Amino acid sequence: MRSKVRFLLIAARTVLGLIFVYAAYAKLHFNGAWHLRDYYFFFAMSIDSYRMLPLIMVLAHCWSLGPAYGGRASSSVRYSSCS
Repeated sequence: MRSKVRFLLIAARTVLGLIFVYAAYAKLHFNGAWHLRDYYFFFAMSIDSYRMLPLIMVLAHCWSLGPAYGGRASSSVRYSSCS
């Protein structure tokens, strides 16, 4: 009996871990490319979606991330909420 319960707990933890790994993969790899540098921008967008912080604070955070993360001096694609 104890071995069955132990096995079920280990299996449930493994399945839950795989769900989190897939969620991380789906969040960082879409449209056929990895978006590791865009993650901070998406984080800022998700924070802004709750409307808990004023927009100016979200923009300040986005600008403080610097050019590598879509900030003010970015030479890559400019995002409307960070430019």
